[in-house]
Amino acid sequence: MENTEPDLELIYLFLKEPFPDELLGKMRSVLAMYGYSLLVTRNLTSSQISDMAVPADRSHGLALIVQDIQPCFGEKYGDRINLNIFKAVKGIVRKFKEYDFFVVTPRSLSEHKLSLDWLKLPDRISLQKLAKENIDSFTPPYPVILCISNENGRTRIDKVDFKGEQAVCKTFCATNLEGLQKEIEARRLLSDKIPEIAPILEYGENYMMLPYYEAAWRWDSDSLGLMPIKYAEKCLDIIRRIHAENWAVVDWHPGNFIFCHGSDVVLIDLEALLPQPERVPFEQSADILGYPNFPYQGKPTTYANTWQSVVGLPLPALLNSSATRKRFLRGFYFVTRSLPKWLTKRTEQALRKLYRHYVGVSQIKCQGRFLVYRF
Repeated sequence: MENTEPDLELIYLFLKEPFPDELLGKMRSVLAMYGYSLLVTRNLTSSQISDMAVPADRSHGLALIVQDIQPCFGEKYGDRINLNIFKAVKGIVRKFKEYDFFVVTPRSLSEHKLSLDWLKLPDRISLQKLAKENIDSFTPPYPVILCISNENGRTRIDKVDFKGEQAVCKTFCATNLEGLQKEIEARRLLSDKIPEIAPILEYGENYMMLPYYEAAWRWDSDSLGLMPIKYAEKCLDIIRRIHAENWAVVDWHPGNFIFCHGSDVVLIDLEALLPQPERVPFEQSADILGYPNFPYQGKPTTYANTWQSVVGLPLPALLNSSATRKRFLRGFYFVTRSLPKWLTKRTEQALRKLYRHYVGVSQIKCQGRFLVYRF
């Protein structure tokens, strides 16, 4: 009989001190950015650590048992492996650089399975069941017209045929159903008061349906141009009105808005909505200055580090300057900041193709059954 067990993978982290339990939520979110669900963690025993031949100064080991619902299989170091794991490990090292991880993974899919046997997990059957539920729950309940995004390990977004009409289905994997409940509650609280928040048409155990909006302008992180001022002003107005209701969106980057015809803007993601800790002026709110414990990124989302380079205006100018002054400041910003940054980025991308292979070989070494990372 064919083995239908979902593929589980392991990432071993070795540290000088124990990894704080309170940061496991951030670890889960970081892995999700690279397509992985964190199913469970296990602290390694001293004998298990010694078997791994890690540096002598690393006396603590943590095994992350993870699953990628959208794997990218390929041959590497002579074995079949999910190539996405390289991105995930690099992301972990970058987001938790203060812990100076020594990172090891099995070198192939077959070695991942052997490592799971070696760990002797008492809940192996329940893990496989959860992994199967993750795969099953990631299937939209309505016919898919177009997959908009499935690169995130937490959710996928599809344009679907919803009772004869086009709509958007946001489907949540089994390990992120808490995110679904948070989003439903957030829209219940705010969609009636803020009409620019997309309402829920229907929801179920693992999905919610939203209206489909036709975009007139799309934000692109690689674009040379700046965001039209009418859209920037509308986004800020939406966030200001949510702030007036004593809430912070927290994750309000341009990719979480749809820019429609005219000046209409729709906010489509409220999964990170949080109450404001105290009533403060809008310019000093968590959405403007950043929420320090936001788990999805290494640094808080602020106007300065997320929006200013897209809009081409500092916050006081966007709020208070005349239309003529805004156009002048944006032109100056484009010539002095936006254009040089875009040219530098394009140059780096061209050069990266030349040394990518060398960097990959030098940063990932194959040692027996394992791959050792030193990013």
